Amino acid sequence: MLRFTCVAALALALVASTESAASTSSEPSAPAWVLRAAPYSPTIDPANFAVRVDNAYFPLSPGTSFHFDGVRDRTAQTDDVVVTRKTKIVLGVKCAGGHESFRLTHVTP
Repeated sequence: MLRFTCVAALALALVASTESAASTSSEPSAPAWVLRAAPYSPTIDPANFAVRVDNAYFPLSPGTSFHFDGVRDRTAQTDDVVVTRKTKIVLGVKCAGGHESFRLTHVTP
């Protein structure tokens, strides 16, 4: 019985606070526990990037190819990626280029 009384009192307090907040302003505000995201504005310094990618687990040398098989939403998906010699400057950083192709194959139930 004590648990029911506490829950009822909490619900009553919540309704009362909601009604008083609604009557004081025309637009509802988010609760205090809601996280507010800061604007995303990273600082990109080209000096922080390597000139050559030499990661043995993810080589990006021209001609390297990757093949991935998977399932997404009950649909088989195949992705093929080939690293090309093309490069592109993005925010002042020279980036490796690649060609990606994918194929979706519907799986029947």
